Amino acid sequence: MNNILVISSIGVSHNVGLSVNDFRTNILNGTGGKSILMIDDQFLRETIGAKLSEDFLRRMNRLSLIALNAFYDCFDEINSNQEESNYGIILSTTYGAASSCKDFIESAIDKGVNKASPILFPYTVSNAVTGILSIFSQYKGFNTTISGYNPICYSDIVLRQEKADLLIVGGVDELLEDVKNAKINNLNANDCLSEGAAFVAVTKKQFAEDKGLPILCNICSTSSKLNDIANSNIDNTGQISSSMICLVMEDTIRKSGLDRRNIRAIIGLSQDNNQRKSEFAAIQKVFAGNKLPEIIWIKDLIGETFGASDTFAIICGYLKLNSDCTHIMVNSYLVGGSISSIIISK
Repeated sequence: MNNILVISSIGVSHNVGLSVNDFRTNILNGTGGKSILMIDDQFLRETIGAKLSEDFLRRMNRLSLIALNAFYDCFDEINSNQEESNYGIILSTTYGAASSCKDFIESAIDKGVNKASPILFPYTVSNAVTGILSIFSQYKGFNTTISGYNPICYSDIVLRQEKADLLIVGGVDELLEDVKNAKINNLNANDCLSEGAAFVAVTKKQFAEDKGLPILCNICSTSSKLNDIANSNIDNTGQISSSMICLVMEDTIRKSGLDRRNIRAIIGLSQDNNQRKSEFAAIQKVFAGNKLPEIIWIKDLIGETFGASDTFAIICGYLKLNSDCTHIMVNSYLVGGSISSIIISK
């Protein structure tokens, strides 16, 4: 029992809400679901400006502001323990520094290399955001930026290998103009593109209890696999097959030791209709002979948030937990064919 992982705090930046309370209210009320969900820049600066000094924020790029706003709320809940040197950060991102790289290159082309803006350059490196979060938090432990792998599943590995005592884990991506323009003409009726950041603080239950940290929910089990392209685990529409999704779901149920009838809801991260059919077929197979759990297609509300999607899904799962719904499964699929399934409990 003491080896169970728990979530101690959460933080979000999204068009649906720039604070956990606003996000909770709007998600539960069904707010969202537009085709494009952008964060209002002025509101973002006002919100984070109320938390941190203008001196600290003055030269920060937009991606870092989005991340820091979410990170701050997550960090603030466990702030009394910030002196711990074995606290770390895992950040997932799909596009990362792409916007700053583009701006810097355009500046160099327009003005010449010697006159390109030096303010932009630090933000062109892939781990720029985790660097800023480390400076802000003073965390000196495990620190990495990843892509194409569920950061909560990765935190499970890192914590069980005792490479950290606590990790603030999450993702961030901004909706780049090029990406928006490339995809906007191909959006289906239910498709929604978004941007934002989401973070959760993950640690072992015993550590949380010893340090007096909040415990919001348990992470019962995690499972993650790369889609096996070599063995043709892709259906004829190019989507991850239901058999591969089923394999990962079964694995996380096995690891949890739960009776699958206790799982009352599933957070589904499919948005494309064909992928949704594959996921639904997998759910039917996994729960064959039992009542199907409620399925919540969360991207209908918050959109495709790229590198932040896994963490947003976990947070939405946590918000759904109640006395009638004590166990929730959260499925996700990332760029590169990574599939993951996580079970959380009240």
